[in-house]
Formats: sequence, structure tokens, C-alpha cells
Amino acid sequence: MSNEPNLNFGSPTIFFDSHPEEQESYLYSYWSSLKSNLKIAFTGEVPKFHSPGKLRIIWWTHDGNQGLKDYELHEYEQVRANFDILLNMPEIRRVVIQGYSGQNPYVLVNGTNPWQEKFRRMEREARRAKALQKKAEGKGGQDAIFDDFIGGPKIEKGKSGTLVDIDDVIEQNDRAEEERRRVDADKIWKENEGLLSGEMV
Repeated sequence: MSNEPNLNFGSPTIFFDSHPEEQESYLYSYWSSLKSNLKIAFTGEVPKFHSPGKLRIIWWTHDGNQGLKDYELHEYEQVRANFDILLNMPEIRRVVIQGYSGQNPYVLVNGTNPWQEKFRRMEREARRAKALQKKAEGKGGQDAIFDDFIGGPKIEKGKSGTLVDIDDVIEQNDRAEEERRRVDADKIWKENEGLLSGEMV
């Protein structure tokens, strides 16, 4: 057996569609694919490749014009907010969010989103790496200027910040996030338990 990682991201699929009735049927998709290939052959205009690890938002106007924008996967909340913003614009007719089926950040497993935990972990690791880099460069040392952490002192605007121990700040953030996650999980469990028992919670 080889030790190669599994890189099967699935295929591009639609996560959200404002007009799902306009999606192509199974047979019509072959005809549409043939037409798009012929259009590429005759015009030379190749559509932008949708690479794995990205979410794409596509919109169509009433005039038939199309626009698209790609986002990193960890920006999935921003993509969903932009979906709603585009839908509220009067000139927009249809909006679609596309991504790879194996990388759906909107999926819920047992009532929780596993991608949220992954993105939080990535954020924490990035903060730690940044703090370690500052420490190695001698800019931050053991302490650093840090004025926007969870559970820390609130600093009024116009002040430069407070000198704090960065390791303590990171640890405080981790504990606060774990506590919030535990409270949310307990709340969801109690709601589900109430729904299953028929009692009002």
C-alpha cells in the first residue's frame, strides 16, 4: 500500500441556487456540454477553471450577463452573505454558489459543522506561528502588543495597547473557544433531546 494522501475532492457541484428549477437535467447536461465545447472551439474563450479549495459565486442579470467571483474555502460565511446581498439586488436574476462535493463547508454532521473546527484550528495555528515568528525575530520577545483578544482588557481607541504575555493570550482564547463550543453543543443536545421526547424546551 502506498502512503499517498487521498486527494479526491469530488466534482464541482452547486451548494446553493436561487432558482433550482433552472438546473440542467441529466440528459440536457450532455447537450449543454457539447454546446460549450463547440463555443470554446469557435471563439477561443475558455471559461475560468474552478480549482479545488475554492468556492465560486456565479450570478446572472436580467440582461443575460454573467459574473463570477472565487473565494477561499475558509471564507464560506462571506460567500453565503454575498449570496444574500446579490439576491436582494434588483438587476440580479439568479445566484449560484459552487464548490467541490468533497469540500462542502455548509454540511452538518450530527448537528455540527466539521469545517468550522478545521478553520478555527487553522486560525489558531496561524496566530501561534505569527507569535513564534515575532519571538524568533526578537520583535515580540515573550510579550507582544495585543489589544483585540477574547477575554482580555478592552482598550479605548487612541491608546496603543497593553503589554501582555502572548502565550497566555493564546491559551485564554483556546479555553474560551472550547467553552463556547461545549455550551453550544450542550444547547443543541438539549434541544434535540426535547424534540425527541415531545416536551417543549
